[in-house]
Amino acid sequence: MPNESHFQTLEQAASLYHSGNIELAYALVSPLATALTNKHAGGYNESNDEAVYYDFADGVSGFVYLALMRESRKVRAVTEPFARTYALAGLCLMQMGRYAESVEMFNRAVDWDPSSPSLRLNLAEACRAMGNIDGFDNCIKGAYPLITTNEDLALFHACKGLYLLTADKVDLAIASLQVSNHLQRSEFVAGHLLELTARYGAARVDIDEPTALGLLRAAGEPVIPPEITVKLLVECAEAAEKGGFDPIAYESLRRASLWIDSDEVAARRDAAKAKLDAQDDSAEA
Repeated sequence: MPNESHFQTLEQAASLYHSGNIELAYALVSPLATALTNKHAGGYNESNDEAVYYDFADGVSGFVYLALMRESRKVRAVTEPFARTYALAGLCLMQMGRYAESVEMFNRAVDWDPSSPSLRLNLAEACRAMGNIDGFDNCIKGAYPLITTNEDLALFHACKGLYLLTADKVDLAIASLQVSNHLQRSEFVAGHLLELTARYGAARVDIDEPTALGLLRAAGEPVIPPEITVKLLVECAEAAEKGGFDPIAYESLRRASLWIDSDEVAARRDAAKAKLDAQDDSAEA
């Protein structure tokens, strides 16, 4: 696992990025990404009891599979810094206009955390910025079923709104950006809405959320994860419980409980979480 110095530098780079010092942030995070890529290429092992070994030359899919299936703290301790480091490098490169390089970084981040919708959405935006519409569509479609929070749904609509602008579908773009802004206030989205107001007028841009949602639904654009997604999450949890895959059961119930108001689902989620906590306590004893 990357050492403490790696995490300290990563936090410094993230702080610089969020304060607008993009080039300084990239100067810090770029060597970290390079070092992790070298470990990926050459194999990685730690000679301590909590280390996890995986032959990276064979790819990361099996390693990530273990993290998702077993929720192993040891595995996640290795995968998480890879995803965060590549993601921050990708964000910096995108802000600097180096879109092809940002796509490469985001692809690496998605390899390490394939269940993250935000990583896929950032990759989609980088693809859109460099004119790769097929890549954008693939990323958006891959991210949509994974969305479980307002933050991710807001990012989804922001990405879709910018794409719709480039496709000259102005009213749908406005609707998508307004939905994003209602879900989570963002200076980035608000800035685009101000630009659109200056260009098209307040009467066209200042629409309320129900109107925006109605426009999107009428055009067949996705608004929230479809009902079938929630239904499948609950069914997945049931199958996982029967098969003894407790982490998958909990994660499925956690996501489902975000989208439906069900006392039964919430109770099953809490029970699944308590079971996992008990297992962790037993393993550490």
